[in-house]
Amino acid sequence: PDSLLNRWDSIPYVEFEPKISGRFRWEHGDELIFSPSGPLSPATTYKASINNEVLAFTKYNKVSVDEPLEFHTPELKLENSNITWVLDDATNKAIPQVDLYFNYVVTPAALKEKLKVKLDEQEKDYSVQTINNDRKVSIRLLNVKTEDRDYNTTVILDKGLVPDGGKNATKEAIEEKFTIPSPYTLTVTNMEARHDGLSA
Repeated sequence: PDSLLNRWDSIPYVEFEPKISGRFRWEHGDELIFSPSGPLSPATTYKASINNEVLAFTKYNKVSVDEPLEFHTPELKLENSNITWVLDDATNKAIPQVDLYFNYVVTPAALKEKLKVKLDEQEKDYSVQTINNDRKVSIRLLNVKTEDRDYNTTVILDKGLVPDGGKNATKEAIEEKFTIPSPYTLTVTNMEARHDGLSA
């Protein structure tokens, strides 16, 4: 009826698995809108089932669906990377640090199980600098001989990585190729304007 139009309520017209809390609103007589009360889980497939409450004010008495109602949040992706040379406190030598940026929070320990790094086609040992779960994970490549040249680098993430709080693992390996610039070359990666508080 018209009294239900444009009014939010918690009647469970549709139920989701995994459960999603939220409210419903009839936009028109045949258009139902759902608003979740919080963000959906990352990389997760949801199944929806329509309950008979949607028929309460109609002449119908059964809901039939030809195919399962499913949808999923986007899968885990490596969105960006950043490379810098940092001074290693133990050896007092410059070593390359690679910052990996993901679309979701990942667990460093789970990442380490799947991550391989190649420098000039040779697999390299690395240490994970990030301790807590984060969208940015920093690694430092070990035993890299510093030379005045660029280094061809490949980061490979084996399939099967699941983001923190997610359900769906990556179905394919993620591979990204980039170049680590020579440590003897100054590269400006970002400029930021700041005011010193004084006026001319």
